[in-house]
Amino acid sequence: MQEVGHEKLLSAVKRYALETAGYTRSKVCFSDNWFRVGRWRDYIADEPESPPEPTPAHAAKTADWIKSRHPLCRTLSVGQVRMALDLALVSRSEVCSASFNEGLRYV
Repeated sequence: MQEVGHEKLLSAVKRYALETAGYTRSKVCFSDNWFRVGRWRDYIADEPESPPEPTPAHAAKTADWIKSRHPLCRTLSVGQVRMALDLALVSRSEVCSASFNEGLRYV
């Protein structure tokens, strides 16, 4: 646990459990061996990284899309629109005009 932390190790265990669900005992690596020989590392390395947090540069691009009513406005997340609003790059009326009405109640 000191090498990767509790969360990543627990995630690796869950991924292995999902992968081996339904296997017979002869096909499953028991936990003592799984940890001792380091097979858990295979499940850490394959773990997808979380997407990067939006930055003010992302918010500026979001604001450009909203102001120009770009067709891809429909793909924006509530978090992206909220950041543009929080930075005062767009107004609520501009957001509504860009047809980003779903989720606006959360913004």
